[in-house]
Amino acid sequence: MLGLSVDWDFWFREEPEWDLGHEETKLFQSSAVWMTRAHLRQEYVPKPEYRKFWKQLEETGIRFGGKPLAVAGESHAYAYGWLAECGEIIHFDAHHDMGYNEKALDENHVAYCDDWLYKLAVANPLLKVRLVWPDWVPEYKESLLRASWLKPLKDRLTVTPWSAFQSLREKAVVRRLYIAHSGAWTPPWADEQFLEFCQVCPAKVTGYISASFHPRKWPKRWPV
Repeated sequence: MLGLSVDWDFWFREEPEWDLGHEETKLFQSSAVWMTRAHLRQEYVPKPEYRKFWKQLEETGIRFGGKPLAVAGESHAYAYGWLAECGEIIHFDAHHDMGYNEKALDENHVAYCDDWLYKLAVANPLLKVRLVWPDWVPEYKESLLRASWLKPLKDRLTVTPWSAFQSLREKAVVRRLYIAHSGAWTPPWADEQFLEFCQVCPAKVTGYISASFHPRKWPKRWPV
């Protein structure tokens, strides 16, 4: 069974000089923290290509057949349970979610937003994982996949930039879909666009894991 995992931050290019801190907590998801970053509200916006994503995905031969189960959620950690029965997962994200610290992986048995996919691959020795990164992600991120804890998974793990993935032609039917909002990485001034992204998905997004989604409060107008 094929599962798709899509993170809203796939379309948010973050420049290193902005030096934004991120942590998946209510504080970092709050409008209060993002208010301190309001000077970036004209720059830190989703790339307009997000509106073409579902169509471009279907052009590769990937389609949503029957009645695929599709949900959205705040954290990508919830995908661990939602996609647990899949034999293959295609992961569209600006981060690989395969763990960033071997010691932390050994100490934490609960799946978190940054390691859920690694822990799922370990739990299911037959799972194949395809990581698709946005083209704007620096190439050095591929070196992260050479981490020692990922070596046992190398035969089940592939990495492809989005532009190369679009050139593929294959027949595949998606049975499960998870869309992560990741509000600690994506700003409240783009929450309405996130809703739009979910609403136009070919697979009907039937719910929001953990709690219903409401756009965070954000001023419609700013003083000059």
